Amino acid sequence: MFTPDPRADRWAVAGVAVLLVGYGFGMYARERAAAGGLARVLVASLLRAAVFTAVLAALLPQWKLVFKREGWPEVVVILDTSASMATVDDLKDPAVRAKAEQLVGAGLPREHRLKLAQLLLTRPGADWLDRLLTERRVKVHVFALDVQARRVGTASDTDDAAAVRDALLALPPVGDESYLGDGVEAVAKAFQGGSLAAVVMFTDGVTTAGVSLPTAAEVAGVPLYLVGVGDPWVVPDLRLTDPVFDDTVARGDTLDVHARLSARGAVPPDPARVTLYEKVGDRLVELGHHDVRPKEAGEEVKLTYTPTEVGEKTLVVEVPPVPGEADTSNNRIERRVTVTEAKRARVLFVEGRPRYDFRFAKVLMERESERVAGNKSIEFKTVLVGASPGWSETDKSAVALEAFPTRDQLFGYDVVILGDFDPKQLPQSARALQDLADFVKVKGGGLLVMAGEHHVPAAFADTPLADVLPVVPLDAAPRPTPEDRPLTDGYRPQLTPAGQRHPIFRFSPDPAEAERIWNRLPPLYWYARGYARKPAAEVLAVHPDRPAEGGPGRESHPLALQQFAGAGRVLFLGFDETWRWRFRADEVQFNRFWLQAVRALARARRGKAELRLDPAGPFRRGDRIAVKVGFPDDAPAPGDGAVVKVRVTRAPLPNPDGSSGTGETETQEVVLTRDRTDRRQFEGVLTRTPEGVYRFALVDAEATPAAVVRVLPPATEREQVDLNAPDLAAAAARSHGRFYTLATADEFFTDFKDPDRVPLNEPRPPLPLWNHPAVFGLLLFALAAEWLLRKRDRLL
Repeated sequence: MFTPDPRADRWAVAGVAVLLVGYGFGMYARERAAAGGLARVLVASLLRAAVFTAVLAALLPQWKLVFKREGWPEVVVILDTSASMATVDDLKDPAVRAKAEQLVGAGLPREHRLKLAQLLLTRPGADWLDRLLTERRVKVHVFALDVQARRVGTASDTDDAAAVRDALLALPPVGDESYLGDGVEAVAKAFQGGSLAAVVMFTDGVTTAGVSLPTAAEVAGVPLYLVGVGDPWVVPDLRLTDPVFDDTVARGDTLDVHARLSARGAVPPDPARVTLYEKVGDRLVELGHHDVRPKEAGEEVKLTYTPTEVGEKTLVVEVPPVPGEADTSNNRIERRVTVTEAKRARVLFVEGRPRYDFRFAKVLMERESERVAGNKSIEFKTVLVGASPGWSETDKSAVALEAFPTRDQLFGYDVVILGDFDPKQLPQSARALQDLADFVKVKGGGLLVMAGEHHVPAAFADTPLADVLPVVPLDAAPRPTPEDRPLTDGYRPQLTPAGQRHPIFRFSPDPAEAERIWNRLPPLYWYARGYARKPAAEVLAVHPDRPAEGGPGRESHPLALQQFAGAGRVLFLGFDETWRWRFRADEVQFNRFWLQAVRALARARRGKAELRLDPAGPFRRGDRIAVKVGFPDDAPAPGDGAVVKVRVTRAPLPNPDGSSGTGETETQEVVLTRDRTDRRQFEGVLTRTPEGVYRFALVDAEATPAAVVRVLPPATEREQVDLNAPDLAAAAARSHGRFYTLATADEFFTDFKDPDRVPLNEPRPPLPLWNHPAVFGLLLFALAAEWLLRKRDRLL
């Protein structure tokens, strides 16, 4: 359907009008000589133009005379009258203190928060009500808000301001709760569809019930100009978080203890001393310390611990509180660590030919073998299946092929690494492969299998090792890279969430630093194909682009996998170019990868499930508590049908004097669900949380991890007294308004520009002009007058 453009109609009418008026003036210009000059025809030509204009007004646009009324826009001023506004602050912010002294006079602290807001609004010479009425020409509505919003008064001119000012000054800060978000929503809804231009609110931002201010700001539909009444100076707080260290360490080995120290508020700029202690009975024995200058974003803390005795140890990381710090519960981290007897990890490396990974890993482990037994070092032996006769006599770590270990000798090793070789070349290959499988399943040893271009993993397809491998070969034979077509496209394996936490890829205790190291390592080029993962296998790394073979299309090709078989663990690597990681300064990463792989496979199963709460606390009645359980990487993850439960026991809160509280003890179970991205992580949520002492314990665990927290009653108005500047700033930003402190509040009149006048309803319907008698009379008058003038000048 064609719809004409009204702008085109107006231009067409204007064009026609110009042509007709021009025609009238041109006609009289030609007749000026007969009339006796131009002056004699000027009036007549104007009358002819009026006739044409009246005709066009009647026939074409159908003009109307519209009557409009405009009103003043409206501004709502809200004062928080909850009990927290009765706080008398010892103002430490210099600018805010200076402003308060200007309002009150010397001798602070003396007046409470609401009184400061009242004085700011009504002070002589800068009265906000008068300035809004006279400078911004708006209608002002004043509300009080605590449990609900109440109208205090309305001022349309300066005569009304006196009564509103008196009512405003009489407001007391006695409200039992602060429904700040609900109050803003109620006010915005009351003026919905009206002429509300802004909401100005004087508050400390403490919301004890209902929706938050930032949430209300999103639906208010009007800018919020929020004046934070209170001290923006933040109470200093040091916080220790993100502890990262192993729960098992060998005697004489060094345990790296990492954490993050962050600061909030007015923390002194001097470095803080973070100390590592061992808890011995009721005493704390210092093990070391690290001086750190805390930052709001957090600063890494690095400590070390070298145990000299075997057993269970309790380590404490602690930072002393700074002056003025109120909450010291987050200044301390306590963890249990198991110290085991140090021993050499006995490693056997079986390879077909000396690939680069074999050469460099061999040199590394031989170097580790030369270290003293007091360290966690390695006893290393190799079997090179394709070696020349006599090679074992020239190499100190070599074992002759014909002397391949028997079952008993094999069970004396902790880790066996199988490279790319033809298993049929092993002496009594069937027996040797069965012994290798039993080494994993029966003895509980660790097995690392590295794929190659010539044999592995296809060569193990129909052997006893097929049962323990985490992959199923799909091709009958490997597909070597043609020599005339070298690989030119590099790739970087992509770590899965399980791989990011696995020891072999833990290049740094700090997860962020470990990710940076991984992303800067040189790319790899070759990777094995022709296999699929077993259902019970855990994928640690995948190809970034290639889809998996023989599996769901949404999966990526697995390159590093882990599987538990019997009492042991098997790692499979689908690449053999870790030697590229030795480039320049990254040789330490190559060394770390191989040593951590050996130590992870040689480690006895000592890891324990970890139970943690999110957030860590504190909690108030009605808060949701997220329960998370992570299972260690040195044991199989729970099966697909496994049910992970956490038993929650709630006891009454103790009395203020420390005696046991009265009430019943309740017990319930929370069923956790598996994380979609990590088979070892489970999550659940406790939604009903009345006050009490809660103990969370994992059900059916060998060593039951537990967490104990307190759920307290909701904070009252007199308990939450800090200025909630983050919420106020967020609410102002979301509503396109602004947040002020007491010192900057007068900037509101700069930010709040003159609002537009508000159109009101029309007092009467529009008056059509095209058929009005006056227009018809004007047309007759113009025609008659022109006829008389033309007759006078003998132009008829």
